[in-house]
Parts: sequence; structure tokens; C-alpha cells
Amino acid sequence: MAQRPGPDACFDVPRLLTHPVVVLAIALWWLNDHVLKAAFGNALTGKLSDVTGLIATPAVLLGLLWLFGVRPGRRLAGTLAAATAFGLAAINLSEAAADSYRGAFALAFGAFAHGVDLLGGAPLRFGEAQLTMDPSDLFTLPAALVTPCIAERQAQGDRRPSSSRERRTTGRLRRTSRREQASPTDG
Repeated sequence: MAQRPGPDACFDVPRLLTHPVVVLAIALWWLNDHVLKAAFGNALTGKLSDVTGLIATPAVLLGLLWLFGVRPGRRLAGTLAAATAFGLAAINLSEAAADSYRGAFALAFGAFAHGVDLLGGAPLRFGEAQLTMDPSDLFTLPAALVTPCIAERQAQGDRRPSSSRERRTTGRLRRTSRREQASPTDG
């Protein structure tokens, strides 16, 4: 029986970031926030944003840490996913957390979008942060498990418990041993 890797077992972050589920989540997140919300702006686009954000955020944070030389383990992947889920819950249940989120996002977006202006001595302009508090967004929290599950799978070497060939071989061995037990022995 193969031994399970420890909680700090490392995984391949570039491979995590290029996993089809993570790539799809990042692409859908961008498409939803920049195109679909403007066109439709309904509950479905809100939930889609939450689900894709819960998948993409821990993966992107792991990628940033990896760029700074941190070799993330399974425990860190789970911690970042839990922090992302906690953050989503907090901004949907607490007005103070929602206001903090809006302020931090506006400051970060303003500094990023107008960074060139700052270098030229222009005053800081804030971006816009839109957030609709919706406690029903808590139903999307299970999506936070996706990235740690992918990381777990990679830490185990993407090895399924048993391949179809292993199942066939094991089945043959069981049938053979049953036949041997059923046949009378010469004595």
C-alpha cells in the first residue's frame, strides 16, 4: 500500500495553474466580471463570480508565493482556500468586512490603474469597488475545496487508487486463489 504524503508535501504550482479546472475558473471569472455582469448583472452572474473566485483565488495566491520562492505544500493550499472562503463569508455577512473590502479594493485598483499618474506627481485617485452583500453566496463555499483537492492529487502524483489494469490483475488473482481453494487436493 502506498504511503500518503505528509501535509507539507509539495506539488507542482505551474501544473496547478495550468490545470484545466483552474484555467477555466480564471477565464470564466474574467469573462463574467468584465462581460457577463455588464450584459446581464443578475444572481447567476453573481454566483458564477463567487464560484470561480473561490477556485481561482487560492491558485493565484499559490502562484504568487511560488514566484517569491515559496514551495507551497498541501497544508498551505488548504489554508489559502479556507481564508478565501472565510473572506467571502465575512464580506457577505458583515457590513464592516464589506466596507473594508470595498476600501481595500478601491485603493488597490486606484493605485494600480493610476500608478503612472502617481509617478508624475498626480494625486491618488481611487477605483470603484462594487459589492452586493448576499448571504445566499454562502451556498457557493464548497467550491473552495476544488484547488486544495487538485493540489492533493498532485502531491500524490496523480495516482488513482488503482488502475483498470491493476483491478483486472487483482481480479484474476482472486479468481485463481478461489479455484485453488475449491479444488480437492491430492492426498
